[in-house]
Amino acid sequence: MRESIISLGVILAFTPGGWGQAIDRQVLDQIQDATVFVKLNVPHVGEGSGSGFVIKATGDTVLVMTNRHVVVPEEGELPEGAKFEISVVFRSGTPQQQELPAQLLAHDGREVRDLAVLEVRGVKLPPRPIPANLTTAEADFYLTMPVYALGFPRGRSIQAVVGNIKDNPAITVNPMSISSLRKDESNRLARVQLNGSAIEGNSGGPVVDAKGRLVGVIVSRIRGEAVGFAVPPSVIAQFLDGDIGGYKAELQGLQSGTATVKLEVRLVDPLRNLTGVTLRYVRQSGTPAPAAPDDRGSWPLLVNARNVPLVMSAGSATAQLSLPVATDEDRKLMMQFVLTRTTGRILAGKPTVVDIPKQPGMIAGLATEPDRPRTVPKWSCEVNVAEGVKIKHHPGGSTIELPAGVAMVNAPQFKLFNAPSALVRVDGEFVAMVEISNEFDPGGTAISTPTGRRFPITFQGAGLLIWQDEKNFIRLERCKGSDGGIGLIHRVLVEIYKDGREVTHFYSKEIPEKPVILAAHRKGTAMQFMFAEPPGRLTVFKELALDFNPSILVGISASNLSKQPLTAKFDKFSLRGSGGQDVPAQPLALTRLVNTGTDRRSDGTLVLEGAALKVLKATAGTAEPQTNMNQYKGKWSEDRQLAWQPLDKGESLTLEIPVDTTGKFEVKAKFTMAPDYAQIRLAMDTRPLLNGKLMDFYYSDVRPARLLSLGTLSLGKGKHRLTITVQDKNPKSRGYRVGIDEIRLVPVKK
Repeated sequence: MRESIISLGVILAFTPGGWGQAIDRQVLDQIQDATVFVKLNVPHVGEGSGSGFVIKATGDTVLVMTNRHVVVPEEGELPEGAKFEISVVFRSGTPQQQELPAQLLAHDGREVRDLAVLEVRGVKLPPRPIPANLTTAEADFYLTMPVYALGFPRGRSIQAVVGNIKDNPAITVNPMSISSLRKDESNRLARVQLNGSAIEGNSGGPVVDAKGRLVGVIVSRIRGEAVGFAVPPSVIAQFLDGDIGGYKAELQGLQSGTATVKLEVRLVDPLRNLTGVTLRYVRQSGTPAPAAPDDRGSWPLLVNARNVPLVMSAGSATAQLSLPVATDEDRKLMMQFVLTRTTGRILAGKPTVVDIPKQPGMIAGLATEPDRPRTVPKWSCEVNVAEGVKIKHHPGGSTIELPAGVAMVNAPQFKLFNAPSALVRVDGEFVAMVEISNEFDPGGTAISTPTGRRFPITFQGAGLLIWQDEKNFIRLERCKGSDGGIGLIHRVLVEIYKDGREVTHFYSKEIPEKPVILAAHRKGTAMQFMFAEPPGRLTVFKELALDFNPSILVGISASNLSKQPLTAKFDKFSLRGSGGQDVPAQPLALTRLVNTGTDRRSDGTLVLEGAALKVLKATAGTAEPQTNMNQYKGKWSEDRQLAWQPLDKGESLTLEIPVDTTGKFEVKAKFTMAPDYAQIRLAMDTRPLLNGKLMDFYYSDVRPARLLSLGTLSLGKGKHRLTITVQDKNPKSRGYRVGIDEIRLVPVKK
């Protein structure tokens, strides 16, 4: 794993001491010779490092296996246009060390693999390879089995000192044991769980048994725990045998009941083992449901399917399809990729249901995450960006930085609604999804609320926020915390607020501290909450009936109730409507989730939001906040106003105007104009404003009026009364309504 420029993933080294059978000295020497130090250099940015091992040698050309995350920076981590260079050090830290440039031959970024193969030319005395495509050893794996990890923990921070050699580290060999064999949904080995403590630098290195057979490639660990994971030989073998790394399809046109589809497939084939790629497809109604895969991961071939051979070129395969789509039944297909290898053996992929759309564009069912372009997330608003908070967006994701020791959370029981968030408005049904990939470190020392009361827990969390208003919202978070009496617990949390109180919350069981995918699906009045550890399948954590407004805000949010800072990482955020379409981001004039109603400008101006003003008296009708004003032309403060609905002329509304310092002020106001709005007069503490002039707020559609100057008054510190009296209405108006957007008190300089 790279130490400096990339902080994704994790890297392992292991505590001294051994278990059981010792590895033979001659075998160990060979494995050490084949283990290499991998370096990633980004000019003018920095350097990172990891480990790898030789899997094939032909003359002076060798192939090296490592982790993808060691040698491929994620999008958004590097400055635009930055290039990176890979080099491999053979026999690192010895007088015989040799450093050579490497070419990235193939890589697969899927979480279940995270593998890459490098090609290096000009190697002196190439090491004897560690066979990486043998699966027979997996049958011999057992719990507590002694194994050995080789690599370069901490990279160059632990340097060799051999004569004047100080540039590259010497190899580290550490004994471990197998603590668990993790299976996937098809009951195939997906991860080898290892018992050992963790240090950065070993990612990509080999784990072998006492006979020198490959047990796996180190890939990740659980932070703070003596638990690590390795990619097993069977997964490595499938990667080396050749596979599909990603694919996408575009519906280019529709004519006379025929759809023209362009299909592009990215191949992962480091050893050039693939000889053919075929797409099989059939109407879903014309084939039985697919059965389970065999022990090699190959699925049964679709029955009654048509074959379309793809045209292969370097690293890819393409095809142009003509599909009959005369009926809705024709559009719903079952598709399957079939790979043929040099041995003649075929691998049939998992059949997938694909709906051919009715409009040209990308086909959702024929696209995989690795090939989707990463774009900078678009949001309607960023809220609660207080001092010490930074929200950044990059291709594929966002980060939210929270300071240490400042209580930031959305929780009415603590009288707080200040968790920094990035949100977008969505109407109706939706599916929201995000991966939380950061680490949490809330510590064990609690901090205090703004009122001075000590929090009962330490807490750090990040995830999805579903927001109607301060009385009705949902937090779905990956989180970690402690009550001081127990260890730090890492779980998934759902916390639901209705009518201003927490009606329920749910915690998952404790989960490994690694990236977690969170998802929320609103369908009608039902809300499903899901999570998964990548690349696992999302499972429903909880489903409830929730009658929230059709139009709400959805997005990402981070919380911190600890003495430690938090950098929350949000990857692959998506928000789609009921038809699978992306939700557009319409700008919202929203800077705080809950507006206190008072804002002090840098020039001393006191801005009082109309919707937050206290109503002292209404002689008739109701006066209450009206939200969603963004549906009309123009902009209202926080997209809301105070709406008063008297039924006739002569009625009055009295509002409280708090003034925090004595002085002379120019009183300004913004009202709303609409087809059913009234003619009014204003007074402050019985003193007429605007010299008692009549103000007419009729207009043919709904829009904010211009900012009006109502006159200059001397006001003492304390609470004052603004009275609005309905005098009449414009002959064209349909009613006597009044809308107040904001009141401003501008200090008058002497």
